[in-house]
This record gives sequence, structure tokens and C-alpha cells, in this order.
Amino acid sequence: MLNIITTDVWITYVISVLIVVLSPGPTLLTIFRYIMSLGRGIAFTCWIAVFVADIVTLTLSLTSVGALIKESLILFMIIKSAGALFLIYLGINGLKKHIDKFDSQQFHIASSDKFHIFRNIFLVTIANPKAIVFFVAFIPQFVDINYDISIQLLLLGIAFIVIASCSVILWLCSFVFIRHKIQNPTIINVINK
Repeated sequence: MLNIITTDVWITYVISVLIVVLSPGPTLLTIFRYIMSLGRGIAFTCWIAVFVADIVTLTLSLTSVGALIKESLILFMIIKSAGALFLIYLGINGLKKHIDKFDSQQFHIASSDKFHIFRNIFLVTIANPKAIVFFVAFIPQFVDINYDISIQLLLLGIAFIVIASCSVILWLCSFVFIRHKIQNPTIINVINK
């Protein structure tokens, strides 16, 4: 890709990002709770909160990775290896999780103030310590020191933000659909079986 990122690396990165962003985490669980309680009217607020938080988190992460690469190639390789091990750890832990019984009452939220919702989702997204560690561990796996590192980081970061934003929109649509469907107590009984 323009002698900056090879096609194989680019395709692998996009597929990897899709897998990561389609996997639920604390941010999506928070959004799910808001949508279940308040409905589709707060979907845009949820999306913009995640978008802004992802940009802030990614910027902080990539500037530290870029500085690290410039300072020490050996340290960068150590971080890259540790990052790969961390990603394996996350994958194994994700497979071990279980789902509790569903109760529609657990989603009740007292405040429907959009600023409050934005702030909460932003803080959940940005305060997740795994997010910065993940960005620092994940993106370096796709950086090739034979190409311009700064441009690679920028392109990989932009691609992540675009894919993540589309993923959040997909999740939001799914949550709104689910909320509509689970209004029926019979559906809740089926989910809990």
C-alpha cells in the first residue's frame, strides 16, 4: 500500500481490528445498558462518546509508541513481544467468560441527561486500562521498521477509528433492535432458559 504498509499486513490488520472491535467489552456493556433503559434517542450520544474517547486513547497510545520506536528498537521489540503475549492472554480470558441470566430490570438508569451519558461512556472507554495497553500492544504488531513509522502509525490509527466507529454503529443498531424485541416478557423467559 503506497510503499508504506504491505497489502498482506494491511489485510491482516483490518481483519484483526474487525475481530477486536466486534468483541464486546466494558464500553459496549455500558452502551447496552443505556440503550436498554433509554432507547434509541441516546444512540448518537453513545457513538460520539466512544468516537472521541477512542481518538484520545489512540492518540496517547500512538504518540508513546512512536516515541518509543525512535528511542530504542530493542525496547520496541520487547514491547511488541509483550503485546503479543497480552493479546493471547485477552483471547484466552475472553473464552472463559460466562453469561448470567437476563433481567430487563437491571438496565434501569436514573439519568437521561445526554451530557451525563456522554461523560460516563467517555470515561468508561478512556479509563479502561486495557485500552491503552491494547493499543500499545496491538498496533506495533503491524509496524514494519523498513517503512516510514509515523505514517504507518497514522494510517493504522485512522483505520482503527473508522472500523471501530462503524462497529459501534452496528452494535447500536443491534441494541436498539434487541430493546424493541425484549419488551415482551415471553422473550425474556426464552432468553433465560
